[in-house]
Amino acid sequence: MLAYLLAWFGLLIIAVINAAFRDKVYGPMMSELAAHQISCVSGIILFAVFIWFFTGWFSIGSQGEAALIGGMWLAMTLAFEFGYFHYVGGKPWSQLRGATSSARRGQSRFSLFRAWRSSSPATFLVASGLAERHSATCDLTPPVQPLIPYPPKHPRPHR
Repeated sequence: MLAYLLAWFGLLIIAVINAAFRDKVYGPMMSELAAHQISCVSGIILFAVFIWFFTGWFSIGSQGEAALIGGMWLAMTLAFEFGYFHYVGGKPWSQLRGATSSARRGQSRFSLFRAWRSSSPATFLVASGLAERHSATCDLTPPVQPLIPYPPKHPRPHR
C-alpha cells in the first residue's frame, strides 16, 4: 500500500507537466475550455500508461485493495487541490466549495479526470486478470525451435 501512496506523487508530477504543457504550448492557441478538454484526455492517457506499468511492478491483490487505493488517491487529490488553491492560489473556501458543487452538477472539466484517477486501480486489476486468463487459456506462442537443427531422420534400411 505504501508503494501506491508514493505512486500518487508520480501522478501529481504527470498532472503538473500536463498542465504546464497545456498552458505553454497549445493553450494560447485556443479557448480555455478546448485546452482543458484536450488536457483532460491527454492526462487520462498519461495516467493510464503510468498506472499500467506501475500495476505491473506492484500488483494489486483484490478489488477491495483496488478500491482502497482509488479512494486514497481521490482523497489525496482533493486535499491537494483544496489546499493548493486556497493557501497558494489565495482562493477563499467558499469559492472552492462552489467549484465542487459545480462538479457535482457535471459542469467541471476535472470531474472525469478525478473519476479516472479513483477508478483506474480497479480498472487495471480487472484488465490484468482478463489478460492472465486469456493467456492461460489461449496460448498462441509458437513452439520453441532449437538453435542448432537436429539432423534429418532417415528411415532405417530393412535387413
